[in-house]
Amino acid sequence: MPYTKVTRDQFEVGPNEVMHRPTGASFTSYPGLRKIISGVNWGRCGERLPSGEDYSRDEVEAVAKTLMAGQETAK
Repeated sequence: MPYTKVTRDQFEVGPNEVMHRPTGASFTSYPGLRKIISGVNWGRCGERLPSGEDYSRDEVEAVAKTLMAGQETAK
């Protein structure tokens, strides 16, 4: 079965954290190093959710990195 599509609107972006709301996967950075992921909590990413959705860790991480890198210019 194919993975569920990962989209930017599924993420919540904070000063030092990007979180994928459907799975609870979160990516954190150290203050001042917003473009570098320093920690990952995968939550339920990589497993089928009760809703039937199944998100690829690689795709979730790729979008999170893009969002984290964009924070510097969003300030």
